[in-house]
Amino acid sequence: MPPHPTFYCKKSCYERAGMYKTDYKISADFEMLVRLLIRQKIAWSFIDKVTVTMRSGGVSNSGFMMGVKLNAEVVRACKENGLYTHWLLLALKLPIRLLELIR
Repeated sequence: MPPHPTFYCKKSCYERAGMYKTDYKISADFEMLVRLLIRQKIAWSFIDKVTVTMRSGGVSNSGFMMGVKLNAEVVRACKENGLYTHWLLLALKLPIRLLELIR
């Protein structure tokens, strides 16, 4: 997922894709980016420059059950937008998260 705090797009992209889905409690940002980048296929570019510094944490990292809910919403967002995923693929994120904690 692209870092969403630094994601910018034209108003017309949002108008074409639709509003944030408020029935997502944790992953509305992920669902919106999947809809914009995968379903709407908007053009994008990467700027190799730090524009935001954030602390780790937040609702999605506040406990095991929130992680389960987050992953359930990610699977749902992918399915709703025609992107294949599976619970096992999401489990591959765990070793990466552990490495981030060690650093």
